[in-house]
Amino acid sequence: MFDFAKGSVKFIKGGRYPSCHSVLVNDQMRAVIDASSNLEETIFPLQRLKTFDVDTYLTSHGKGIYEGDPSHIDRYLDVISIRDQQIADLLKKGPRTLHQIVKEGIIYGNKTTPIGPWDLNLSEKYMMMKHLDRLLRMGEVQNEGQFYILSN
Repeated sequence: MFDFAKGSVKFIKGGRYPSCHSVLVNDQMRAVIDASSNLEETIFPLQRLKTFDVDTYLTSHGKGIYEGDPSHIDRYLDVISIRDQQIADLLKKGPRTLHQIVKEGIIYGNKTTPIGPWDLNLSEKYMMMKHLDRLLRMGEVQNEGQFYILSN
């Protein structure tokens, strides 16, 4: 439990895997963002979080501490859309396997060496799987065997 001048927040480890994101719960809301969730399960709580008047956002990635301006969340949501579009642009050139999409380095570039404990290749693969799953559900992409193709 973290106590602040304006209230408290309870920290709960969330998700199915040790590397997952966590859950912060207070009296007004419960925002669940779990690394094992799909992108829609990440987008919905972020959109909801924007509706709350907060002073500070705390993240486990990047800078870590942001003033409570919802434009920070909008920029993060834009990144999801941009990555979806980058995958679609790649698939306009022809069918690709997951391995071929990962090799494009849409998120981390073509870095193949681990950075500290992080294997960026695995992180890239994991995130590309999430984006492809989202694009499949949206009907933007189709899966034919091991290949992903852009829907007409």
